[in-house]
Amino acid sequence: MFALLLLSNPAVYAGTVHLVSTSYTPHYGPDLPQEGPAVEIVRRALAESGYILKIDYMPFARALHEAERGRYAGVMGVWYVEDRNEMLIAGRTDIVAADVANGLYQLTEYFPQQSDEIEWLRPPAELRPLYVVFSRAHPQALEFRDALDKGLGILRAKQEVEIILEQHLGELASDIVALH
Repeated sequence: MFALLLLSNPAVYAGTVHLVSTSYTPHYGPDLPQEGPAVEIVRRALAESGYILKIDYMPFARALHEAERGRYAGVMGVWYVEDRNEMLIAGRTDIVAADVANGLYQLTEYFPQQSDEIEWLRPPAELRPLYVVFSRAHPQALEFRDALDKGLGILRAKQEVEIILEQHLGELASDIVALH
């Protein structure tokens, strides 16, 4: 009965923010503990305003399409990139910019024998923030955006972002913490 009372109190439970994403290990994905550090940060930030986070996972192009249609409130895990070309895949370059955590995951998972051949730039050449983008077609997009921004401010003030990143990523968290 107490749980029902809590759920009916809008100050405690404001609703569900339903996002869509693709997996990007070790940052976010359905098979990671707490769905990864990025999801845990967003989940905790939204909880500060009484929201529950739900994420569906699918290929990125479909995720964008579904969010644009307003089926989801937004997309979890978007980087702003001027030019998203595929030069590496096309064989036109021998260098790629990637974050260390994902790069190490990819090497360990798919190319363990070549991991000694990779040289990581320290400090990172560039740091890019990861965004949650909200759909213009979703009626609560601005409300959810404001709740997330408010919650992130609270988590940062309590230094919980750093703690979450360190719990999930260990020493690699220092490359990410510099972003905020």
